Amino acid sequence: KDANLYSFAFRKGPSKKPKQATASKKSSMLVEPAELAKELRLPKLRIIDTRPKPQYVRGHIPGAVSVDVRSWKNLGASDGGFENKKAWSRKVGALGIVADSRVVVYGNALPNVARIWWLLKYVGVKEVLILNGGWPVWMNENGPVETATPKIIATKFEPRFQRNRLSEIDALKKSLGKKGTTIVDTRSRGEFTGRTARGKRFCRRAMRHYGSIHLRFGAKRPCPAD
Repeated sequence: KDANLYSFAFRKGPSKKPKQATASKKSSMLVEPAELAKELRLPKLRIIDTRPKPQYVRGHIPGAVSVDVRSWKNLGASDGGFENKKAWSRKVGALGIVADSRVVVYGNALPNVARIWWLLKYVGVKEVLILNGGWPVWMNENGPVETATPKIIATKFEPRFQRNRLSEIDALKKSLGKKGTTIVDTRSRGEFTGRTARGKRFCRRAMRHYGSIHLRFGAKRPCPAD
């Protein structure tokens, strides 16, 4: 259900005629399908497909490589995972990415796309963009598709962890209630208010972080606690 909910995360309709690139546009985290279609032959471009492998095999954006989202998630969740330079060097290098690559991430489920986007930014890739509308909009706009798997030459990627992008639990606890700290809860309204409990059976609890605000995905403005 979540995948269907997030499929058209940013945009559903056809893209407008792309304007000439500006400095502000280059700093954006989104790239339009029409713009990407013109960049497919750029030597530093690397396109990452976050969909399940069977979907990737049936068709993907030309030049795109498939990423195992679950394995990346598990590495980050492992003990010391966010400090494991050797492991992240292998993961990112296997995709043919270097620090100055222009990387575009797309898929069907925004949580998976956002996870890979964030992880690539965290390990030090400078330019990482999300395809606006993802795979559904690419197909709706008749973007080119191929089934061949590109041959990727692995790189010697050197992670440069951007630690300001990550807050560990101990640091988070110390910041609770302090001025200048805002904790945003993006779960459902029911989970935020405690009416709904999700998670594994042995840690199933209905609660939220102290002082957090609720910003449900797709909402226009945050909601304070009831």
